[in-house]
Amino acid sequence: MGILILNKSLTTFVCRQYELHEAGDHYIIVGQIEACRNQMGNPLVFHNGQYKQANVHQTFAGV
Repeated sequence: MGILILNKSLTTFVCRQYELHEAGDHYIIVGQIEACRNQMGNPLVFHNGQYKQANVHQTFAGV
């Protein structure tokens, strides 16, 4: 079985299961990061009931 990765994601973490906790009718999985990939781009954010692309504000462009 391979690893599923979203093509346009800015950051991807590959984890192995470290702990599993029962929590009522679902589970909480705690993972240990084994690898990560990062690329530049404008992140997608959810705000005020809508998805939007975040952009660097002019004030922070050179930071």
